Amino acid sequence: MKIVLIGAPGSGKGTLAAGLERRFGLKHLSFGQIVRGVAKTNPRVKALIDGGNMIDDALAKEILTGRINQPDCQNGFILDGFPRSLAQAKMLKEIMEIDFAIYLKISESEVFRRLGNRLSCPNCNAVYSRQNYDQDVCKTCGAKLVVRADDTTETIKKRIEIFNANIKDLLKFYKNQLLEIDAEGTPDAVVQAASNLIMKE
Repeated sequence: MKIVLIGAPGSGKGTLAAGLERRFGLKHLSFGQIVRGVAKTNPRVKALIDGGNMIDDALAKEILTGRINQPDCQNGFILDGFPRSLAQAKMLKEIMEIDFAIYLKISESEVFRRLGNRLSCPNCNAVYSRQNYDQDVCKTCGAKLVVRADDTTETIKKRIEIFNANIKDLLKFYKNQLLEIDAEGTPDAVVQAASNLIMKE
């Protein structure tokens, strides 16, 4: 089973993907984490993502193809953070067919609230909310938590603008595989809602 998650920044794609990974035994692939890994050795990619921009589609295809062809993806995967445009969706279709596209619906005010409180671990990529976690180190690996460069107010605005410019075309493209869920519930509720829809199909 191959699933893509579509949602605004901060809509909980990573949290949902981790939950579905546990439920269905699929590999969770965070495209953002994959690209940030590339950015550690590629200054051009780092400058793009730090500014809230998307990398070009040719590079995205190269990075993604290499990752999904690895052995841990052969039984299926949940792709979080890709595609973000119609062109990327068409490109992904050239690589493989997707079974489900799950759209996480969320208000812009909730996006700003979540991202404004988000801390990330630069070592293991764990994500925390200041509202629920009052430490400055990762409870998984002990690294000092940071605010991601693309979680500043101006960058968040830009990321939302890019998302809004592309979402209608994406939803239309995936209309036959589309599952919509309310992303503003608790993490457990969101995972349960998505799981129920998948099991119905």
